Amino acid sequence: MLLDPDDIDWDEGNCDHATRHGVSVVEITQALLNQPTVRRNRKECPGDYYVLGVTDGGRRIVRPITAWEQG
Repeated sequence: MLLDPDDIDWDEGNCDHATRHGVSVVEITQALLNQPTVRRNRKECPGDYYVLGVTDGGRRIVRPITAWEQG
């Protein structure tokens, strides 16, 4: 698997951010599990890459990849 949804830090800030955009944690998880595509992001956008995925219900989800080393 390219990006394991279990590796996402679903803290209060991440959950609030997703819901402000009308996306649930469940939908993001589904999109990451359903053979997503990773693309390089534009320079002015957050994250070097983003994930394009589809939920079980067919909704398209775009999620920037912002990652930090675990430590």
